[in-house]
Amino acid sequence: MTFSVGIIDSGKAYLPEKYAYRDYLQSNGMYVEAGDQNEILSMLRVQRFDVLIRFGGVLPPIQEYSDVAEIHEFHSASTGSFPTIKNLIKRVKSKRPAGRIFLNAFVEREFNFHDGVPHILRDMGASPRLLECRNCKLKKYDIVYAGSLSGRPGLWGVIDKLVKKGYRIGLAGKLDHRRSRWVGDRPEISWVGRLDHRDVPEFLKLGKMGLNFIPDKYPYPYQTSTKVIEYLVAGLPIVSNRYPWIETHSRQHGYRYIDLVNLLNGEYCSEEDDLIVDNAASFTWPEVLRQSNFCDFVLKVGAIS
Repeated sequence: MTFSVGIIDSGKAYLPEKYAYRDYLQSNGMYVEAGDQNEILSMLRVQRFDVLIRFGGVLPPIQEYSDVAEIHEFHSASTGSFPTIKNLIKRVKSKRPAGRIFLNAFVEREFNFHDGVPHILRDMGASPRLLECRNCKLKKYDIVYAGSLSGRPGLWGVIDKLVKKGYRIGLAGKLDHRRSRWVGDRPEISWVGRLDHRDVPEFLKLGKMGLNFIPDKYPYPYQTSTKVIEYLVAGLPIVSNRYPWIETHSRQHGYRYIDLVNLLNGEYCSEEDDLIVDNAASFTWPEVLRQSNFCDFVLKVGAIS
């Protein structure tokens, strides 16, 4: 009988890993369904899943199906006001699952579970399709940015400074009415709206450089930047402010990035520091999941039940 996995998406966050999990598990012979909680619970009424994967937040028991083995994933420490208290609430109020996945050691440490539940660390990956961006010579933008356009204090000030320096910028993401008017008054900025994950490679390949901006606000400076991972795979030179994670990550993996302060001051850094294709491929989802033993972990959790 085929091993089956249900992936429950809360709908509250952008989760490229949901699609990566589905594709990877299917490629390893498993039956996988991904959807919101109502969709997956409806399926459970007519079929059984060996494992459910849920993304935290607070993850209370699903009373009707408490016998199904669960993997709880924590891809970020809590954000916003009182994050430490939120971490505590999530730890105390969530069901004790059969397994857990954490983004990295920092996230694991911040939640501070000490209940003996098996876990793995699974860092961020990027679509293998982004490798194709390296073949694109026709560039429309000097700098591209795809991601959250709110909740990043200082981001709009940086974009404004880049525009005043004459850079053509491509933006992808959700804008409120006030910001959409602000963007509309600046011909140097092209806003393409919020993109489906499948359309991100087509957008990024049009940029000469990729912008990464992380505010000095817990927990962002200590967590993996999805944008950096995508730019590395796509072969885009990275423009970024300095903060702890990128300093450590760039040193460990042997790439350099363009310091945002230097760029704004006209001290342009060479674009010759992209990772070669073989090294960049190590950041694609299939390789990240292979390195983390994700498939074996899911099977072992299912065997526990």
